[in-house]
Amino acid sequence: MKTAISLFALVVATPALAQTVPDDGTGTDTVVVTAARAPGGISTATLGSSATVVSAQDLSDRQTVIVSDVLRDVPGISVNRTGAVGGMTQVRIRGAESNHTLVLIDGIEAADPYYGEYDFASLTADPGARVEVLRG
Repeated sequence: MKTAISLFALVVATPALAQTVPDDGTGTDTVVVTAARAPGGISTATLGSSATVVSAQDLSDRQTVIVSDVLRDVPGISVNRTGAVGGMTQVRIRGAESNHTLVLIDGIEAADPYYGEYDFASLTADPGARVEVLRG
């Protein structure tokens, strides 16, 4: 089962929704699904805000499936874990509190109604997963 995660705009989208489109003949340009809120997505070249895309290949190269560990290397993101793997894990974007970070999984808002934030402790990525982080 493939999932999509969206953090303030962090999104892990299925490869069918997150496609690449040809650029002006010089290569390919990445399409960000969350920023467009449309089926086709929007090119990072025309996005107008800062975005980082972690592809399925990047995830397999890192040999990790825990999403919070992958997010540690994304610029502007701070990950705080209480204790070992499985402990309360918070993700903050650009210094904001973790309850100010929007997390979408398969396009649905994910947050604990008691704490008001999403706990990344047990969130793992599928082999075909993709993570999109939008800052701004």
